[in-house]
Amino acid sequence: MKRPLHQAYIQKCLDAFSDNTNVLQLTSAEYTGPLEFVQFWLDTIDQWQKKTHRKPLAVLSCTKDVQDAILADPVRRDIVSVIDIRYWWYQADGTVYAPRAGQNLSPRQHARLLNPKPASFEQVVRAVRDYRSRYPDKAVLFSADSRFGWAVLLGGGSLPQLPVQTDSGLLEAVLQMEPMEWPVREGRCLALSDGGEQSLIYVLSGSRLFVPQADGGEHIEVRRIDMNSGRIAASQVVDGGQEQELPVGEVPALFWLIRKSSSEQRFGR
Repeated sequence: MKRPLHQAYIQKCLDAFSDNTNVLQLTSAEYTGPLEFVQFWLDTIDQWQKKTHRKPLAVLSCTKDVQDAILADPVRRDIVSVIDIRYWWYQADGTVYAPRAGQNLSPRQHARLLNPKPASFEQVVRAVRDYRSRYPDKAVLFSADSRFGWAVLLGGGSLPQLPVQTDSGLLEAVLQMEPMEWPVREGRCLALSDGGEQSLIYVLSGSRLFVPQADGGEHIEVRRIDMNSGRIAASQVVDGGQEQELPVGEVPALFWLIRKSSSEQRFGR
């Protein structure tokens, strides 16, 4: 009895936004139910897609065990457009908080029973980057904690909650960037890069950041980003002809590096 009602409701939701390309379709606001319903939900979406020849943005927003099971399914995985990390996360010590599906418990009830610890900047990057690298054709959201917008961005995630006044040029530049490993001699950096022209680098406190040597005639503009406001806090131009170390200080720092030719530097571009 309930199956056709659920199918009709899912199809109605898809019909209502069939002409919109920016609507995310989720199972529900707090879905911690079993794998079988998510399979049914995706199968219904697939039937609708074949009938209408449209591709809705289906978001896989559920517990980790269900997410991993769907993503391991080569048929249903292709129906998913977005992975939403909402009901699980890596805690600051690196262990995973991942309630099991189908326990008839809401996220708040799971939390009261399991007493999870908060995530950390590095662990949010880890979670987002892991799923982004394994499923590069899908966007990854991190909705479990809104405090880590910069971490979501550096992990390669989508829709990060950044400060409202974040520099517009930086927002445009990161659209072309992908996660990468930045070489350091001490400590650790987390970085995005477009392949050579621009990079965004988060340097952990105690680390040493070096601007690599560039081709002859090039300079590198180094802009330090205030992570609280998203604005450029300081800027300097370094000679690309030799490797240089940047002052990081005692707290983590965020740098936007822009490679420029001598002519661009001369005319202020």
